[in-house]
Amino acid sequence: MMVKERFYVNKTGFEMFDVFRAYGLAFAITGFQSSKAEAKISDKDYMYYVDVDCDGALPNKPDSELFVDSDYWRGVFGRGKWRKDAKKKPPKIDCEEIFSAEYQKILDIHRRMDYVPEIGNNLKDGRTLYQTFDVSASKGFREEKVGSTYHEGSQLFVDKYSWTVACIGRVFFGARIIRGGRKKGYVLTVVPNPEQVLLHEQRQFQKDLDSKHLCGLSPNATLVHYAVKLSLLLARKRHNIKYGSIVFNVLQKTGQQPKPSGGGKYSLDLLEKLLTPTTSIGIKILQEFDKELELSGIKGIRQNVALALTDFLLHPTLENFRTFESLYIRGQIDKKFPPWEKEQLEEILNHVEVA
Repeated sequence: MMVKERFYVNKTGFEMFDVFRAYGLAFAITGFQSSKAEAKISDKDYMYYVDVDCDGALPNKPDSELFVDSDYWRGVFGRGKWRKDAKKKPPKIDCEEIFSAEYQKILDIHRRMDYVPEIGNNLKDGRTLYQTFDVSASKGFREEKVGSTYHEGSQLFVDKYSWTVACIGRVFFGARIIRGGRKKGYVLTVVPNPEQVLLHEQRQFQKDLDSKHLCGLSPNATLVHYAVKLSLLLARKRHNIKYGSIVFNVLQKTGQQPKPSGGGKYSLDLLEKLLTPTTSIGIKILQEFDKELELSGIKGIRQNVALALTDFLLHPTLENFRTFESLYIRGQIDKKFPPWEKEQLEEILNHVEVA
């Protein structure tokens, strides 16, 4: 017998944290056994719906494979050794114990439309809201520090139930892209916002998306290149996925603890428009964008074009387009870039914003 249930993830204003909670709750219910249960996540502006279809009763405990010691967990929480006498448990063990002991309560509170996570500086039995979950939660990033005495700012905590589902979402659905050395560079975390997503297809998309050869000239360049590759993948494959934007956080390397640099949402609206109404033309345009960004490691005109293209894809104004096209034409003289086809150039111009 097919069982259908709806769960609710109310938004808190911490955008990346909220997306991780939606993905994490869905995956905590279905686990790796997608043949028995499937989840669909839908963005309803003020909350996410997680609709689960299950062949038989819902699982009465989380999938144990979620907590296997793997590169997924080490990539988020590090590879350091945890002391046995430490006051705090390693996050993976803590998360697993909470899920094992209170799995049904976690499901029950998310069956309620009125459940909103508890977040504050002093929260009984709360867990740290890490800056890797949402850069807005970073100490010193949320509050002004004025005075003669230096302090880093107060720690932010969240209730343990919301923390556990966010952990699952962060570990299995957040892409962490590192550029530069130990003392210089940045760490960009990205996750597509699930406007309407089937979870098992989202997992497959993650495996198919090539995030190893992204432009590393700047966090913005890396972000737009990721968006181009994601949009190309969506256009080429049959799918039941729609993303509204990409949620991102940036941490700047300092030689010690990375410092928060910024974050937000990058809308996929422009890339979606370029892919319609003629998908084949749009794919050719995005393929050229992808190539220009991928070859940005070569100094000179290629890097200049990649940076100008980044500015245009972030802000598709007439001025930014002129800058990009001027550099692109200069590269054509040296036979660095192929000329645009008439249909491609017309399609791009259709979406240039004129003030």
